[in-house]
Amino acid sequence: LSISKFKFKYYYIGLVIFILYLSKANMFPICVCLGIYFLLFEKKKFPIISVLIAIISWGYFGYIKTNTFAFGPKILSTGSHALSLSFNSDFRKFYPLTSVDYIESCDLSNKNKLKYCENIPQKIDNEWDYYNFYNAKNKKYFKENKKIIIEDFILKIKTIFLNFYEDGQIHLKKVSPEKNFDLFIFFNKLIMLIAIFTAVSVVIIKKFTLDKIKTEIIFLIILLSSLPSFLLGWALNRHLVYLFLISHIYLFLKYNFKSKQND
Repeated sequence: LSISKFKFKYYYIGLVIFILYLSKANMFPICVCLGIYFLLFEKKKFPIISVLIAIISWGYFGYIKTNTFAFGPKILSTGSHALSLSFNSDFRKFYPLTSVDYIESCDLSNKNKLKYCENIPQKIDNEWDYYNFYNAKNKKYFKENKKIIIEDFILKIKTIFLNFYEDGQIHLKKVSPEKNFDLFIFFNKLIMLIAIFTAVSVVIIKKFTLDKIKTEIIFLIILLSSLPSFLLGWALNRHLVYLFLISHIYLFLKYNFKSKQND
C-alpha cells in the first residue's frame, strides 16, 4: 500500500495497523514503529492516529474489565507467565526442537506444577495479581542469570534464521527429539535471508536516500521490530509465517518493478 498510488492509501494503512494492533500482543512494537515512520518520514498523520486509537481502545477496555490500563508490558495479563517459560534455566534443554510447554516451571493454574512455585501469594484476587507474581519472578531471574539470558538470546537468533528442522515437538521422557529436516521451512527461511540481504544492500547502495528505499525501510521495520518479542519470549517456525510472507512480497515487488523498468 505504501508504494501504491491509491488516493486514500494512508487511510487503508491506518486501518491495517489498527487491526494488527488488536490482533496479537507482539504486533505492538511493529504498529508503533510503522506509525512513527509514516509520521516522521512520509509526513502522514493518520497511521499514528490509528495506533493511538488502538492503544486507547484496548487500554480502556482493559481498564473497564480489570481496573488496569492495558499497555506496553501489561498489554496482556498472561504475558509475564509466558515470559517465565523463557526466563528458565531449562529453556535451552527443550527449545527449539521440543515445545517449551513441557518445561517443569511454576504454573499457578496447574496443581501439578505448584511444587515448582516459590512465595505463592496467599490470595490472588484478579489476573493482575497473577501477572505481578510472575513479573517479580522474572525480575529476580533476570538479575541472577544475565549470562544465561544472553546465551538464550543467541540461541533464539540462530533458531529464527538458521533452524531448518521441525520444532515444538511433543516431549517424550528419556527420548531425544527427532531432527526432521523441513524443506518448506528451509525454502522460506532462505527467501527471508535473501530478502534481508537484498534490502540491506539496496539501503547501502542508495545511500539511505528515503525516496528510493521506502519499500526496504518498511520491510526492515517490520522485521526488526518483530525481534524484541521473539528474543524475550521465543519463536517457532509457525510464529515466523508472517515474516516469510512479507519476504516473498518484498522480493516480488522488488524484482517485478525492476523487470518492468527494464522493459
